[in-house]
Amino acid sequence: MTDRSMLLVAWYFPPDGGAGSQRPHSFATYLPSLGWDLSVFTRRKDHSRSRLESRDDGLLAESNPQVPVFRVQETGPTDGLDGYAEKYINSKAGPFCSQLCTRVEQEQPSVVLISMSPFMLSSVIPRLRATSKSRIILDLRDPWALDYWPTISRRYARTQHSLMLQSLAQADGVILNTNQARKELLSVLGPQLPKDLEDRSTVIENGFTRNDFEGSVKPYTDHLLITHCGTFLCEQLKSRKSLLKRFKQKVCLHSRGPVDRTGRTPYYLLEAAGLLAKSDPEIFDALRFRFVGHVDNNLRACIDRSPCPEKVELSGYQPHSTMIEYLRSSTALFLPCGQLGESVRELIVPGKTYEYLASARPIVGALHPGDALDLIMEAGGNHPCLPCSSESIASALRALHAEWSSGVLSGPVPRDPSFLQRFDRAHLATRLSEFTDKILSLPPVEGD
Repeated sequence: MTDRSMLLVAWYFPPDGGAGSQRPHSFATYLPSLGWDLSVFTRRKDHSRSRLESRDDGLLAESNPQVPVFRVQETGPTDGLDGYAEKYINSKAGPFCSQLCTRVEQEQPSVVLISMSPFMLSSVIPRLRATSKSRIILDLRDPWALDYWPTISRRYARTQHSLMLQSLAQADGVILNTNQARKELLSVLGPQLPKDLEDRSTVIENGFTRNDFEGSVKPYTDHLLITHCGTFLCEQLKSRKSLLKRFKQKVCLHSRGPVDRTGRTPYYLLEAAGLLAKSDPEIFDALRFRFVGHVDNNLRACIDRSPCPEKVELSGYQPHSTMIEYLRSSTALFLPCGQLGESVRELIVPGKTYEYLASARPIVGALHPGDALDLIMEAGGNHPCLPCSSESIASALRALHAEWSSGVLSGPVPRDPSFLQRFDRAHLATRLSEFTDKILSLPPVEGD
């Protein structure tokens, strides 16, 4: 292998759809042009999929044909994975990790870049430390044990906390995708990790592909069409008042306050429309909603019980290219999140945020304070509101309607090109390349 050889390990990769696949796919697209001898290690194309793992053959067609892709079965032995992590590996991740170790031992790439989640992929680190000289960089697409959102027991949370600490201590480099997540990592876990973690960590955000947004698209103006792209988590509504839900909230490891996950549903948006039906019928008449993404019975029930089911169009999961068309042709976009404690900042930026910004459409951002809210405020032309407040969302819709009725939304929302350039995936790949070169210039981390 060359001095700049890299094995990109991605559990999610085309034809998998979604942000978890788009990020490593973009790295595989741009890194070879930056001088990297890159190959990809991932699952077979026809692997079994959960209800949230949609297939997108359009992304597969866009893959760089010059990049070798090693696809492996999810069955086979898991031997050779040492230590505490092995007992927590499921039947699919274990064989994948075992075959990954064999590949690295055979090829000896300069760098192994592991895109996580699933976080059990970190189980390969002890074995790789013992059998290869490859530098290991962890790309944390989510903040792992620091994430406020998962509903987990305290015992499992402690296990994940321990696994994260050991993995980060053994990694040569760590990438997070929001500034707030990196700040939290350094402040909460930093004292228990090597002192040079700050120098060996960086932030590389998710982004957008510039070519997806070339040319002009006339937005829909006959009605005030508000689009949401992504997956709503409406199962949170189904059990929000149950004894089980209250029990889970008590045993969650959320040390800095409660979490209201119902903000990651259309419930408050549709309730806001109901408020406008009474106070501002002209605005209510103009509203239309289009939800692009996975549809389940919980989402249907949420819509059916809302004040305006007739105003909602369910488009289901769409290929990435079609989703981009929907974004660009909408009057406005809806970006929701949940509600955290008053003293807590959100660590996650929804993956679609950057494509929303690139679409030149106004965003109704029902967001808790954090990087996502900072971004839509910095970009301008958007309407921030509280995530779990129908009244606050209704106020944002009033302001949006005023712009629409005056004709302001008939053209693109102007955004500073230098602001958008920061999140162009080609630029993000350049930053990844520079960080990886930096890691190669530093002494390797010694394994335990």
